[in-house]
Amino acid sequence: MVFKQIDDSGGKIMKIIKITGIFLIVNLFISGFSIPAQAGVFDKFGVGARPISMGHTYIACGEGPETIFYNPAGLTLEKSPELSAMYANLYSLDLLNYYFLGLLYPGIAYGTIGLSMIYLGTSNNPSLASLDHSQNNILLSYAYRLSPYFNLGLNIKAFFVRS
Repeated sequence: MVFKQIDDSGGKIMKIIKITGIFLIVNLFISGFSIPAQAGVFDKFGVGARPISMGHTYIACGEGPETIFYNPAGLTLEKSPELSAMYANLYSLDLLNYYFLGLLYPGIAYGTIGLSMIYLGTSNNPSLASLDHSQNNILLSYAYRLSPYFNLGLNIKAFFVRS
């Protein structure tokens, strides 16, 4: 057997190992102190016309702010700032309103920052005051490219319910 020595010029491999270790430690720390919550209804609906039409299989080809919801590591593919918005009148009954607003900005802190807000709530119809309910989901994302084939992504999610 012949072994080739890997040229580690500049310590790139050590840098990747350190960043991956830090990412895992932060992830374990955050998940250890998180409060278990049930998924919001919008977690089942999804966001964006393209991802929904693809049957929510948007993980591998994610582009745009919708990637915050599906795969935050995919944010590293973006080269310019983007804003995306979506509105849906669910079930065409004028009872449930569904909104998505997402913003991503590449080039901050050597990576890409993303922020999105998803809202699901009843309409402001006075005759439906007894059905007043809303759910909000705010996602803050960060993605970092370690190599051309390996990206890291992190989401921090805040979930609010008003009944």
